[in-house]
Amino acid sequence: MVGHNCHTLRIMKRLGEITKIVGGNLDGDPKCIIKGFAGLEEAKEGDITFLENLKYKKYVEKTLASAVIVPLTFKNKSSKNLIYHRCPSEAFSIVADSIAPIQNSGNNGVHKKAEIEEGSIIEENVSIDAFVIIKKGAKICRNCVLYPFVYIGENVYIGENSIIYPNVSIYNGCIIGKNVIIHCGTVIGGDGFGYTSKKGVHVKIKQRGIVEIGDNVEIGCNVTIDRARIGKTIIGSGTKIDNLVMIAHNVKIGENSLIVAQTGISGSTELGKNVTVAGQAGFAGHIKIGD
Repeated sequence: MVGHNCHTLRIMKRLGEITKIVGGNLDGDPKCIIKGFAGLEEAKEGDITFLENLKYKKYVEKTLASAVIVPLTFKNKSSKNLIYHRCPSEAFSIVADSIAPIQNSGNNGVHKKAEIEEGSIIEENVSIDAFVIIKKGAKICRNCVLYPFVYIGENVYIGENSIIYPNVSIYNGCIIGKNVIIHCGTVIGGDGFGYTSKKGVHVKIKQRGIVEIGDNVEIGCNVTIDRARIGKTIIGSGTKIDNLVMIAHNVKIGENSLIVAQTGISGSTELGKNVTVAGQAGFAGHIKIGD
């Protein structure tokens, strides 16, 4: 269930206005004031909530919420204010954003304890927090937010409107697209796991490629995406990667794919567009999965 939002900024809205914002159909009082949002069981008077799965329809009458967003297939009679919508979960997210916008503005400038080497490029309206390190040749495009203890290696490119959360490391030469979100503890561009055996000794194969991440990608916490041996490890635009995923060198993941937690993808494997990978899946190297 969805809990109460913790942000202090709240914008009260009438239910009629909310209905127009989400593009739904209202059965109820358009003048009803909505002050917050919560899950069906946690909601209180003044909140709006939602029903996505009809298995939980009994909670619509039990909830204390002042309004419920329900699917078009909801047929129960109800004393509640109802907004009918094709996708209640999506509509609920839109309402939450309009009532309590999430602020990702960081410190709105370059913190005096950030370390930025000469020869790097920082565009306008960038927020760089304390203890961030940016090496020479890196470019941070406009409206980016870098939280504390982020490491940006030499010649890294980060596209506009991207958010890099604390303790993320992006190694030399990697390319990050625009509108990308990378969560805490993730490493982009570490060496691929490449060795050759010589007289019983494992000899390291130098990894000389990069990682290229497309636009509108989100990467969860503690993900590792290794640089290519030569060429690129590629994450296609629109792809979403859950926590604790390992992506090896020279992997190519197509656009708009979903990679769920604890997946491991071995080197040079290729996934097509719109692929969904369930949790704890493992892929051997050098295989191809279609669109």
